[in-house]
Amino acid sequence: MPQDSSDCDTLRKPYTDAEIYKRAVKSDVYLSDGLTAQIKETILKILEAEAPIERGYLFQKVCNSFSVSPSSINILRKTDGLLRSITHKETRFGGSVFVWREDQNPETYFEYRVPNNNQSEGFFAGRVCYEELAALLYDVVLNDSPVDIDLMIDIAIDEMHFSGQRAKSREILTEAFNCVCDCGLLEVDDQGDVHIVRDLAQIQAQGTASEKVSRIVYCESREPQVTPDPTPRAPWPKDQPLPGKGAKAAKEPKAPRASRAKQEKEPSSRKAAEKTRVVPDETKGIIAGTTNAQLYVPKAQSEDEHRANIQYEDPSRISELVGAKVIHKQFGEGRIRKIQNGRVLISFAGDVKQFVYPTIFSAGIATIVE
Repeated sequence: MPQDSSDCDTLRKPYTDAEIYKRAVKSDVYLSDGLTAQIKETILKILEAEAPIERGYLFQKVCNSFSVSPSSINILRKTDGLLRSITHKETRFGGSVFVWREDQNPETYFEYRVPNNNQSEGFFAGRVCYEELAALLYDVVLNDSPVDIDLMIDIAIDEMHFSGQRAKSREILTEAFNCVCDCGLLEVDDQGDVHIVRDLAQIQAQGTASEKVSRIVYCESREPQVTPDPTPRAPWPKDQPLPGKGAKAAKEPKAPRASRAKQEKEPSSRKAAEKTRVVPDETKGIIAGTTNAQLYVPKAQSEDEHRANIQYEDPSRISELVGAKVIHKQFGEGRIRKIQNGRVLISFAGDVKQFVYPTIFSAGIATIVE
């Protein structure tokens, strides 16, 4: 879909670093109350110039400005507490949290910022919010159409200089592309090429529907408040001894001692506690209390799945499957449009979706009918 060149240029912006004063302090000085105002001012300067910004990257820049280690739990706890004292917004995507200024609106934000060569060292897609990734993919299709999904993602990676964790960047961009299609900005045709559905004028007027993807959280300021005691206590009489001095204070009765059988059931030492710790359950693939990326335990492949994979990877078998009818557990009836580079495109009533091949069939997620 043709677009005015001036509209195309509005999507791409240079990434601007905040101008912050750098100083070297010790960790105990950073944790003291004397630097609270300076740390908070640094956070505000970074948000003013670089928001939306990934929260971990924000903490790293704040700690680097004071020459303290961002890996210290106490330092991160204090930095996060000062961030909570500032009114801001937060969104989540790809396992990361992104911090926005109070005046920014993620629902109408539709541009992406390109880092320069000095800024791009170790930069990857996990540091970019969904709204910017959506604008990036949209701009690639706008300027380089026709492109298929793989070529679009390769161009996006080169455009943003994602030098670090290239495989992870590809995974996040693929997830962002699926969300962009679900929001009705892009679509894939029967030949596997990506096309624009909504033009820039519609997006600027109606928004990107990003609220369906990244949950927007409004974080109000949490400044600590000291409230005076409404009922002041009367002074202690001088002619009476203080509690615990002079007259002996009445002792509280001791709790009844647990029986020996009950004590044996409860771990009473570090060694016993280690024996009772929770072991990851490989059949479920997750452990409670951590993120999916950290806790995912891959399930071992069975012999039936291994034989099915060998069967589906046969080149003659692949050519026969194109155009075949399939039944998906979630999306229902569809037709195979294309199989290439470990991906299969299936059309469900005109809605083309991408899956991993041949896992979708060998794992029983979808079944070939004819």
